[in-house]
Amino acid sequence: MNLSDVYVFVDAFIPSIVRVFNEKYLEGFKSMDSYYEGSKYASETIFETDSYSEMFEFGLGGIGRPFTFYLENHHNKKYKQSIIQINRDGSMCLALSTIFKYEVELCQSLKFSFPNYKVLVSNNIPLPSSKELNS
Repeated sequence: MNLSDVYVFVDAFIPSIVRVFNEKYLEGFKSMDSYYEGSKYASETIFETDSYSEMFEFGLGGIGRPFTFYLENHHNKKYKQSIIQINRDGSMCLALSTIFKYEVELCQSLKFSFPNYKVLVSNNIPLPSSKELNS
């Protein structure tokens, strides 16, 4: 099954937007990871835990704490996967993976929920890792 990532790109660090996305769109989603360390792929680990909620709070604790959360929900027919990507510069991508049938509906829903931010679709391109890459 081919999935498209429909995502909201937020060009500033606004944790409340991630919380709204989490509450409105991610009910029933579970993390695909069982262990977290921050900053991921950095030379120095400054935080590690096996708790998604602790890592989520750490990631939202300030700019410069990049992290990508991969989530899934096998019971959601419209979108089964999600990505919350917090970039080093504070920009954020909030993505839901959906089949083509629901792509337009999801775009409209995200535009309504987040009217001040870009809503984009990616079929195979990585999510932007900074605001400069999304200008």
